[in-house]
Amino acid sequence: MKRLIFMALAVFIATCAPHPPTETEKNLAQAYLNQGRIYAVNGQHDKAISDCSTAIEINPRYAEAYLNQERIYAVKGHYDRAIADYNKAIEINFSGTALPMTRY
Repeated sequence: MKRLIFMALAVFIATCAPHPPTETEKNLAQAYLNQGRIYAVNGQHDKAISDCSTAIEINPRYAEAYLNQERIYAVKGHYDRAIADYNKAIEINFSGTALPMTRY
């Protein structure tokens, strides 16, 4: 009985564990990010943030989406949120690749 419970728990954990994004998920996240950029350029900041957030939901390891969302929050004056997104991008992209510097 214990073995069956442990097997069920292992299956549950395996299905709930985060997985690397599939190519389809990466492409979909990129599409939302691109649309968000268009909204941002046109001054539709709330829609831009929504699309960046959707891109992040699809691919939580998408540092570029955090950076774009960070810039939009900064434009809106939400510096605490901008800093949090920038820090998340640094955390994701800790490989040493240069990130654009933003000063608040």
